[in-house]
Amino acid sequence: MKFCPNCGTQNSLESNVCSNCGTSFVRNETTPTPQPTPVPPTVSNSPVTGSIPAAPVTPMPMNNVSNQPNMGQNPPMMTGNPKKPMDPKKKKQILIAIVAVLVVAVLAFVLFKVFSKDKKTKEAERVFDESQLILIEENDKYGYINSDGKVVIAPTYDSATRFYGDYALVHVSSATEAYPEGYHVIDTKGKIKYSADDYYDIEYMPDYGIWIIDDKLYNYDLKLLTAEDVTVDYEEDGYLSWRQPSQKKAGIMTAEGKVTYTYHYQDRESWSAVGYDGVDPVLKEHYCVFNVENEKYAIVNCDTGKVIYDYTDKYINASGDNVFSISDHDTLKTISRLYVQNDKILYEVSSDGNLDFSYRGYLKIKDPNRGEEEFYYDPITGKEFTDYFDIDNEVDEWEAETGYKKFSCDIGYGLMQGDKVVVPCEWSSIETFDPLLYTYLESKGKPYVIVRKDGKESLYNIKSGKVEKDFNTYSIYTRDESTFIYYRDEETDEINVYNLITGKSAVVKETPSMYNNYITVEENGKKNYYNMDLKLIYTEK
Repeated sequence: MKFCPNCGTQNSLESNVCSNCGTSFVRNETTPTPQPTPVPPTVSNSPVTGSIPAAPVTPMPMNNVSNQPNMGQNPPMMTGNPKKPMDPKKKKQILIAIVAVLVVAVLAFVLFKVFSKDKKTKEAERVFDESQLILIEENDKYGYINSDGKVVIAPTYDSATRFYGDYALVHVSSATEAYPEGYHVIDTKGKIKYSADDYYDIEYMPDYGIWIIDDKLYNYDLKLLTAEDVTVDYEEDGYLSWRQPSQKKAGIMTAEGKVTYTYHYQDRESWSAVGYDGVDPVLKEHYCVFNVENEKYAIVNCDTGKVIYDYTDKYINASGDNVFSISDHDTLKTISRLYVQNDKILYEVSSDGNLDFSYRGYLKIKDPNRGEEEFYYDPITGKEFTDYFDIDNEVDEWEAETGYKKFSCDIGYGLMQGDKVVVPCEWSSIETFDPLLYTYLESKGKPYVIVRKDGKESLYNIKSGKVEKDFNTYSIYTRDESTFIYYRDEETDEINVYNLITGKSAVVKETPSMYNNYITVEENGKKNYYNMDLKLIYTEK
């Protein structure tokens, strides 16, 4: 018998190849090599715990075999191609390269987190910009001061807006040496950047930080966001229609200038429009009607450009909340109504039916094909209800924007985020700030809500889980566009103003007018201006 030198399998004397592993028995040596006595693998009956089973033992030729440890001798033979030890210098270079890649990856991640703030946070920072110049009025003329009260642009204009970043819109009714008649976009030094004869030729959209000047789209820093020959019209919710006649193209774009849908005109076509009517905050999808020459209509996903309802000669009207009506083009008689969700027509009812999106965040449906009774659809859970009172997923705007939801218990109210209680259920009432103001407060480490207990109102920090400020009042007055609040002290009857960012407070004589980074108070027949530290910085002359 022949024993395979590789796996130990017995083979016939005539075999030249092992029947088990295929190893050749033919050698190139001139002198035959004696076959070794096969050494069977050692098998243990003891259980092995937490280890990998050993590989099969390969019988090897053994000369001068000793049971003593291999000390100071050549290493045992190994099957396969032994690897050459790595050059220490090369190994060091590889390690350095790996470390460098990891460092770059970490830096890239940090920079991404710093520079890729979500849209809502960027919007909040624009609206509540603490460094903006402050608008003042003197003798029916408007100008600007800084937060220290220094006059930066003298009162010159007949009307003016607040500054949006480094730019504001002003109007001059009669030409002066410094300013021609008309509407002007000025910078923080009062220098004219753009001019127009008509008020509607210059618009600023504060929620999205964009300018539309002579039908051209500019960002917060007055950088043109489109090609020179592209014109735009603002629709709603940050969507615009655009046209490029030179290329016979039109479509939909976002406030960032990103084109989401493009339509290529035929030779005779030269006009298009986008129909859009806003959506409830609980709906994360937005759909537009694209209209060509008042003859062809389609429903398109505003964000992706996907066509949901292909072009038709029927008239399509956007009714808001992703509900659309389909009508005869000539008579405008309603044919059907439909609701779009998840890029498909979820419900369509005849003209005798009705679709209506409720303020509570559900769709109310009357479908003649399903009887006379109305039923309800919850877009969050995808459930249908036949009874109004069965709907248990009411979502308000604050909850939709922040993720926090009020809940009640036997002793009061609290707040939850998912299944986690973030404000304990122990307050007689909880008042929340406008979602955009809350976003700004949260970005400053001050995620506040106003809680009430024992006849006092307090600022509760959701992050720290603590009350940070008590107010001796039953009612606090807020303004969506301002970081100031005020209240009347129950004991002293004085009007107190407090800034949510700086934590500064002051007593004033009259009810304040509150703006994003300052307040004004009428005192002794003069208008006084206070900055965010509630320091008096300017008094009308």
